Amino acid sequence: MTAARFVVGAVCLGLSIGPVGACKRMVRGCVRGESIKPTPSGTAAQGSDEATAGGESGSPAPLVPLPPLARLPEHPRIALTPARRARMKRNAAQHAPSWTRMGHLCEEATAKRIPSGYEAWDWTNAALSCALVHQVQGDEAAARTGVLYLRALVDDKAKVGDGEGGDTAIRHDNGYAIRTRGFLGALAYDWLHDAPGMTTELRQHVVDRLASWIDWYGREGYMRDKPIANYYAGYFGAVAMTGIAAEGDDPRATKFRAQAQRMFLRDIGPAYAKLDGGQWPESWQYGGGPAVTMALYATTEHVELPWLRQILGYRTHALLPDGIHLYDNGDWSEKPAVAAGAELDAVALAFDADPLAPQARTLAAKTVRKRDDPFGWVQALVDDASAPVRAEDDPRRGTKSYLAAGTGTLFARTAWTPEAVWFAFQSGPYLSDHQHLDQGHFELVRGEDVLISDPGAYGSGSTTSHNSILVDDGKETLVYAPNQVPVSRATVTRFSDDGTFVHALGDFTSAYDPPPQRDTGKRSVTHAEREILFSRTPVASNAASSRLVIYDRITVAKPAFAVTWIAHTGGEASPTRFTVGSSAAQIYTVAPAEPKARLAREPSSEKSDSFWTNDAPAKGLRATRLEIPSPTGATDRRFLHVITASSADAPRAALGAVRGDAVEGASLDGEAYVFLRSAVQKLPTGFDYTAPEDAARHIVNGLAPNASYTVSASRGDGGCKVRVTPGSGPKTSDAGVLVLSIAGCAVKSE
Repeated sequence: MTAARFVVGAVCLGLSIGPVGACKRMVRGCVRGESIKPTPSGTAAQGSDEATAGGESGSPAPLVPLPPLARLPEHPRIALTPARRARMKRNAAQHAPSWTRMGHLCEEATAKRIPSGYEAWDWTNAALSCALVHQVQGDEAAARTGVLYLRALVDDKAKVGDGEGGDTAIRHDNGYAIRTRGFLGALAYDWLHDAPGMTTELRQHVVDRLASWIDWYGREGYMRDKPIANYYAGYFGAVAMTGIAAEGDDPRATKFRAQAQRMFLRDIGPAYAKLDGGQWPESWQYGGGPAVTMALYATTEHVELPWLRQILGYRTHALLPDGIHLYDNGDWSEKPAVAAGAELDAVALAFDADPLAPQARTLAAKTVRKRDDPFGWVQALVDDASAPVRAEDDPRRGTKSYLAAGTGTLFARTAWTPEAVWFAFQSGPYLSDHQHLDQGHFELVRGEDVLISDPGAYGSGSTTSHNSILVDDGKETLVYAPNQVPVSRATVTRFSDDGTFVHALGDFTSAYDPPPQRDTGKRSVTHAEREILFSRTPVASNAASSRLVIYDRITVAKPAFAVTWIAHTGGEASPTRFTVGSSAAQIYTVAPAEPKARLAREPSSEKSDSFWTNDAPAKGLRATRLEIPSPTGATDRRFLHVITASSADAPRAALGAVRGDAVEGASLDGEAYVFLRSAVQKLPTGFDYTAPEDAARHIVNGLAPNASYTVSASRGDGGCKVRVTPGSGPKTSDAGVLVLSIAGCAVKSE
């Protein structure tokens, strides 16, 4: 390990900078027992080299030895390597769209003085865009424009020269602008360090202001001690970039640089180890900023960022088949959610010489870029207009499923084609602001048609807005009943993909736990588990089709509690069919045996001011909620649904019964699906079941992983009687799934 390069071993890293409104709510802090202005944390961000940080867990993490800080080059220091500047110069000569868009922004900001925009985003992007034009093309007019808006960032509020900004400029919304005026202002300082108009006096003035903002935020800023939060990201970016940009100009810079190193190793590292798989839990509306922050830090301080590397895999699989829209967990200002390019640009920036870079650029090229993209200048940094477009650089190929284990997010699809069927499942921990109460949630899409959707608006964080399980305990322990509580430690406990089907098991019991300040030890929900089987086998020879089987095991403390299975669509709905565009989802409710289904239009109640109970759909979206209530009178509740996704004109296939004392199941068009009623096995035990004779393929779920069973079959009870016992026959998968081939009621092969 050298002073210039060190690796945070298995620690996955990430930060958050929200490019739009923060929209934090006091009710979120109250349910976690926090005040709206957290008390000082005493974490390493403010401490000495002997400080420890507990991250999100609250327990001290082992101290990580801090390597000496590497010597920095002359300005510009951040990201603008000679090779990158030469590439941007070629892009400018070729009138590449990335460069042209950025150049036009600088020209407009030069032609007339623009207002600050939301929390100074417009000034920030004008300063950075003009700084790049100056660095690449030597344009002195652009340089002076960049300096003009940098001065506005540190002195003004809404209009250039109004003098109403200053030390208090970042305090609105508990410090939101630490990311624009602070973090990105420091970046502009580096890129404009020697530009015309950047005097010694102005440099000192900018550093004084940045230091003042950092000091205030470290004492009073929102979520300054929560590494997985978009506010913390702006704070870290301000500390890190000020230290790098101002070193050699001001003695405080070295201290800021050391502080950023401590934050990175002792706070961010332990917290972002929880993000294994590349997800950003607040939604990717808030994820582009963290990725850009960490990429800039990585390329300057020469550190490796596992979380950044994982982003490409996550973003590739999170894309819907149309290649434009994205899995929309968490808050989104506009729906359907359109994938942005900032996080992919950040991957290309961090891994410039790695095969990841052309893959990230290729996927980013599919992105619909907005004219007011707050990170358009990052695309200009990484774009390579002269690079040939190669099919092998498109990451949308190969394995057709992906599990982000840290956040419990799973994606699967039938193929990498625009007509494919795509599926998403969520069962993970509650980690940060802007997350929704969506554990157990699933979505189903066929081509361009979103059959089972997440229709919730920005601020509709309720479970009712998602596709999960509602539990109404009369608010005995569930403070937002029938919704979950933001305390989840849920996980995906089993996952496998054999190429023909994907199996997963999510345990989200903890999503129904009471908040800490109301925890008396009582639990209204003692077990909540969703087992998923996504079969790629076409339905009735319909090529663009698939089957989705969902088995839910719910146990509540009292037989009177109401438990309801829900699913949403934006199309035409009946209790047995959702139709959207040219596609349809056929819904078969196997358990409960005599479902009393009902439909509700959302919002289904009066407008709620609470993030956790609001079920309003996003503007312009229609939302119909299918509800399947479980009969009361028992504490164990079970739901079994078979759902097909196929063309709207495909006939409804006949469902066959699977019977057995210890199992529940069904068969459809040649496949039988079997689930253990009580619980998944840890050790092999035996059971019997009967399935229709025309089911040639049996998929038996929930068995002991990697265990061998003896299987026999014979005719009887109106079908094939199958006996499964521990033995020396076929072996289950890592996820405990056993696949049987049965013909003429005889077991043929594993």
